[in-house]
Amino acid sequence: MKGSLLANRYAGGLAQAIGDDNQLEPVAEALRQFADLLHESDSLRNTLLNPALDPQRRRDVLDDVLASLPEFPEPPARLVRLMLKRGRMNLVADVAQAFDNKVDERLNRIEATLTTAIPLPEELREQLREALAAYTGKTVRVHCHTDPNIIDGVIAEIEGVVLDGSLRTQLERLKEAMLEKEIVFDENASD
Repeated sequence: MKGSLLANRYAGGLAQAIGDDNQLEPVAEALRQFADLLHESDSLRNTLLNPALDPQRRRDVLDDVLASLPEFPEPPARLVRLMLKRGRMNLVADVAQAFDNKVDERLNRIEATLTTAIPLPEELREQLREALAAYTGKTVRVHCHTDPNIIDGVIAEIEGVVLDGSLRTQLERLKEAMLEKEIVFDENASD
């Protein structure tokens, strides 16, 4: 819990430091890139997260890494330097995720997950994205998954709300209704 609160604070500070909405995406991408690099490189992670190493040595390593990343923006560079200074490098991935959320919020954007039995054609995917945008009043980014168990139809999950238009669910509801009627008929038959 404490880690996510700190990650949100760091992400919020970074978002406030960026006045131009057009800079949000490049900064988010740079932060994700650094978080991925930190996750993938054991030697980098061990160096930056090891408090026993000389702080100046860790700062030098971080500066070398940031300089090696093409066009790494200054705001996230300042942030990761601050996080190193405060011993919070273990939160970089959480901060990147929290910052992505802040960017989505600021740009009035949300993500939706569409699950279908077979892959969606691009035209239908776009129609569903537009319908969800009209439903939510926000820009929608769509992620598609397939699950042959739903038989047919679409399950859309957006901001924790599930809109289930799958044939599987419709069949389950029909079965429940028929079983309920059968129970009601059986209860009436005993009278």
